[in-house]
Amino acid sequence: YFKMLKMHLPKQAVMNKMQAEGLDPGILDMDPNKPAPGSGPAPATKKGFKLPPKKKSNLKPLYWNKVDPKKGHLLWSSWADAKNEEAAEEIDTAEKKMMMQLFTQRKTSKSSSKKKEISEEKPKEFSAFDSKRNFNLGIILKTVSKTIKAEALRDALIGMDSNVISNDLLIQLKKFAPDKEEMLKIKGHLKKSEAMREPMDALTKYISTVFATIDGVENIFEVVRIQLESADVTKKCDAQLKLVQTACGQVMASEDLKRLLQVILSVGNSINADTARGNAVGFKISGVSDVDSKQSYRLSDCKLARVKSDVVGDPESADSKDPDKPDLVPLGGNTLLHFIADVAAHHQIDMTMVMDDIHMVDEASEKRMAEIDANVKGLEKDLKLVADQLARMTSPETEGAYGEQATANLAAFVNKFTGTVDAITTQYADTLATAHVSAPTSRVAT
Repeated sequence: YFKMLKMHLPKQAVMNKMQAEGLDPGILDMDPNKPAPGSGPAPATKKGFKLPPKKKSNLKPLYWNKVDPKKGHLLWSSWADAKNEEAAEEIDTAEKKMMMQLFTQRKTSKSSSKKKEISEEKPKEFSAFDSKRNFNLGIILKTVSKTIKAEALRDALIGMDSNVISNDLLIQLKKFAPDKEEMLKIKGHLKKSEAMREPMDALTKYISTVFATIDGVENIFEVVRIQLESADVTKKCDAQLKLVQTACGQVMASEDLKRLLQVILSVGNSINADTARGNAVGFKISGVSDVDSKQSYRLSDCKLARVKSDVVGDPESADSKDPDKPDLVPLGGNTLLHFIADVAAHHQIDMTMVMDDIHMVDEASEKRMAEIDANVKGLEKDLKLVADQLARMTSPETEGAYGEQATANLAAFVNKFTGTVDAITTQYADTLATAHVSAPTSRVAT
């Protein structure tokens, strides 16, 4: 401690350390070259004098901060100066005895603690997964195991019970299912005798209980998915087809739209006169979608004059003028779209009425036939998949593997799903006929 003072440490800090170690800090005021008080003469050593060893208490320590007796304290000093010393509270013998029983520290040797650790060491456990996958699957196991026990999950998968397996659980199971190599490890481990095989860890044991006895689990996942999603998919297809049919009905029923299309057809045939494109009986809307922006559709004044003469008659000739129609007044633009708008106005076609007549067309145009076709084709593919699974379940090779109830439930679903898909397919064919279009070329006939 005198050395600490020579190193210019604060004296108060050195005193605090001495107090913490049970020494009298007053020694710092003595001669450092003399023996410690009460220790008698001691032989000089390089380390200085030796202090007597501290007596260790058998009781667990109470960690508190003691009051400095030199500084005094109003509360504690007032009690110490009290004349009635009998009022001081001291614990009696019985209380001390109880304190010794409650708070005595247990003495354990290092050797005994090591032996205890060795005896409590867990036996080696078998795992079918590498460390990274074991960690990731362990996180999923915490969620899945809280939701359903391994035996109940295995029975639900064998029975393809969509009432037990939800969409969220199915997503977790697809991540949870062991791959081919991991499944071979598990089955190889189970073939060993009980005396020769190590116990499985919690993750491997759960997965083994669920999947070890199930063949074709990927097909089962797909069947459960179809059962969960089929109602929504068929409902979506039905809504899309009805929307297209309604829009087609509006197009066919609108008289103003017919007149507008006839005006456009007349303009086009006049423009394409004496060419292979002329004398058309109709046209596809997609081919004239950019008549307002393409440079090739910008018309010269002389060509505009010729078209006006062919369509509405010579404006200079009083004989060709229809008294019931307004004058053909240009709208100020020189594109084909401007001219068609001029002619439509001259024929008294109200464009706002046309848009009101076909107000569902804009929404239906977002539901392209290719998307509807993909949904219908997906339903047909799903129907084939569940029908194939039912055939496997009823084959002699797998007799009894799935249970009568599971087979009966899937047969009922296949029967109902077949009727639903047939109805959607018929509705799709009717929609194609109504829209006067053919199925996309990517469709495979079934």
